[in-house]
Amino acid sequence: MAVNDREIRNMYLRQEILSAPKEKLLLITYQIAISACQRAASAVERKDYEEANEEFKTAQQAVRELRFALRTEEAGEWAEKLGSLYDFMYERLVEANVEKSIEKLQGVQKLLQELYDAWKAVFDKLEQENKVSSARELVGGGLNISG
Repeated sequence: MAVNDREIRNMYLRQEILSAPKEKLLLITYQIAISACQRAASAVERKDYEEANEEFKTAQQAVRELRFALRTEEAGEWAEKLGSLYDFMYERLVEANVEKSIEKLQGVQKLLQELYDAWKAVFDKLEQENKVSSARELVGGGLNISG
């Protein structure tokens, strides 16, 4: 991807993030991770290992942001288990990057997509029931896009 394309994408994301509520930030972070996995796989297939490394690092950072945004004090055991899953995904992304393993990468991407779909369904249902404030209580932290 050309530097200008990346800069444009990042400018758009920054603006979207600055104006987004917490539940939208969570979904954006998942989208960033999933897209980075897709771009990393494509780069590995093309044997563009420099770009692949950058995309792996983007996915890793997004998974770390998801991990750090958990509110384990309020959410208890389920947040701890989700945190362990995030830790597992992060470790697999590191392994996939070192090995340039598309198989490991796609495994993480599948997990991220399933979690994204589940969170989106929860937020959509709560929004339909006019309980958006309840959804916001589930999501903590924020998204660090500073690189």
